[in-house]
Amino acid sequence: ADEAVGIPSLLPPTVALAFLTGPGLVKLGPWLHDEWRSSKRGLRLVTCVESLDTAMDFDDPAAMFTDANALGWTVCRDHAKWGVFVVPPFGQGVDEWRSEVPGGSFPLRLLRREAEA
Repeated sequence: ADEAVGIPSLLPPTVALAFLTGPGLVKLGPWLHDEWRSSKRGLRLVTCVESLDTAMDFDDPAAMFTDANALGWTVCRDHAKWGVFVVPPFGQGVDEWRSEVPGGSFPLRLLRREAEA
């Protein structure tokens, strides 16, 4: 669509990477949830350090008494020891998502062009 100005068209994203602390994830959570639910291409969300289902806004004193997973995120913790958390595409459970990967290897694999897009 933007080739006329020298910007190549890109396919809609299938992965969104968020490297934010708890307060940022909490603030972006509703927007990310809407994008994730409405994605037609199986959007996966990847967070680093904190996961969407346990993120807390430490700037909010009431955060300790609220449900951190009020939006109902499903999170794959296969690589939690590295601080990487993946939300499978909307409507897929973690086990179902894993089972679709040939050989059962970790399903987060990006082609170079996808990683650099």
